[in-house]
Formats: sequence, structure tokens, C-alpha cells
Amino acid sequence: MAVFDLKRAPEQFLFGVQAYICLIMVRMLAMYLTPLDPPVGMILLRDPIVEFFASDRQLTRDLFFSGHTATLFLLFLVTPSKKLKIFFLASTIVVAFCLLLQHVHYSTDIVSAPFFSYSCYRMIGVLRKRYFKALA
Repeated sequence: MAVFDLKRAPEQFLFGVQAYICLIMVRMLAMYLTPLDPPVGMILLRDPIVEFFASDRQLTRDLFFSGHTATLFLLFLVTPSKKLKIFFLASTIVVAFCLLLQHVHYSTDIVSAPFFSYSCYRMIGVLRKRYFKALA
């Protein structure tokens, strides 16, 4: 949905892609630096797509910080439409709640995710203003 909404604003779309790349790089670094053990009582779900492209091994140490929560919050930040902003903010809250119920993440993983998203969003905004004034 966000892609279709951002189709009318290519500069904002590019901004969103850059912020998402930044978020992925920060998350990779965070997972490398904090390889947490899975929470007690974690409900493992089989993901046939991941199993097809990767291995049959379940990924359980990709905890800090929640990629689902962070991505949805980043979509909330970059989407220009007011209705989609409300949708993505509500989705962020619902997904965060469901991840807590499923014991997939620790609370800190979920609470910190929007802060990482906002930090990447702001960092890309500052870099664009400083080095690419035509795009900012």
C-alpha cells in the first residue's frame, strides 16, 4: 500500500528506500552485537518461504530489535497519506502486541524498534539535506 501511495511522490519514495536500507544495516549490526537467546516459551512458527530459500533451521537469535515493528513504524513515518499513516501506526501497535503474545521478542526489542526507525529516518533526512540539497 505504501508503495502505491509513494508512487505519486518519487522523492519521498527514494527517501523511504534510503531510510529502510539504513534500518536494515543498523539491525544487522544490532543483531551481530547482541545475539540474544530466544525468550522462554517462544512459539516457533514454520515459515515455508524462509525454509525454501534458506535452511530447515529455525531462526531464533534475530531478536534485537524487532524488524517487523521497526519496518511498520518506518512506513508510518514516510507515508504521506493521513489514512495510511493511521493504518501503519495501528499496524505497528497490533504487530508489537502480537509479537509479545507469541513470545517472539523481548519487550525491549519491541519498544526500541520505533526509536531505531526514527533515528534512521532522521539520519537520512540530515544526510540528504547536507549532501544532496536537490533531493532534500
